[in-house]
Amino acid sequence: MNIAFLVEGTTELRLYPKWIQYFSKTPLTECTTGYQDVVANQFTIFNVEGLFNMRRGIQAAITDIRSNPVFDYLVVVVDADDNNITTSTVLIQDIISHPDTLPLPANCQLQIMVQQVCIETWFIGHSDHFLAAKFSGDRGIRQAMSEYDALHQDPELMPNQRASTVHSIGAYHADFLRKMLNGANRNWRYGKTTAHLLIDMPYLQRLEQRLIETPTHLQSFSNMILFLKSL
Repeated sequence: MNIAFLVEGTTELRLYPKWIQYFSKTPLTECTTGYQDVVANQFTIFNVEGLFNMRRGIQAAITDIRSNPVFDYLVVVVDADDNNITTSTVLIQDIISHPDTLPLPANCQLQIMVQQVCIETWFIGHSDHFLAAKFSGDRGIRQAMSEYDALHQDPELMPNQRASTVHSIGAYHADFLRKMLNGANRNWRYGKTTAHLLIDMPYLQRLEQRLIETPTHLQSFSNMILFLKSL
């Protein structure tokens, strides 16, 4: 089993290797030196640094995969952000089917995974941290948590409650998460490059428990976990 992951953010680049190794049935190791060096039971992951670079990233990845056709999957991970899962999926499919994009080898499957709204949305699903923040002594944090009941309502359906000042729903979810984590622990500071220090394996396991508690919530997160467990 060999897998190539393309992601559009630093958070995913740091977290997904841990998730892949935790969930996959096949013992997979990470190859950090590029597609050409991947051998049996390895994965490689690249950050294209934004959706606007995804076309170039996919086309380059396929060229490299064709030069070393040992890959079973090309997994493209994108945020839905202000779109939805269907629109984001079609966007990637259009890149794949574009005349300028070479075909994947027959043995390599394309897997499109859309994070609804973004990866920070999934992290809001940590019920214990949400409750701790909701009842914290900080009035500003309590106010932020009152904007949406992310315990009894699906975080993936949370609208942008501050659209007049926060112009991206993904940015709103990230800000909501930062306040939630700071409310749960005053020493926590969430950042794209430091997320892996807070979102550790116990955090991930609590999110798994959330899927059991509210099985209709966090469906795009559930889809990702099911896919990783299928490997």
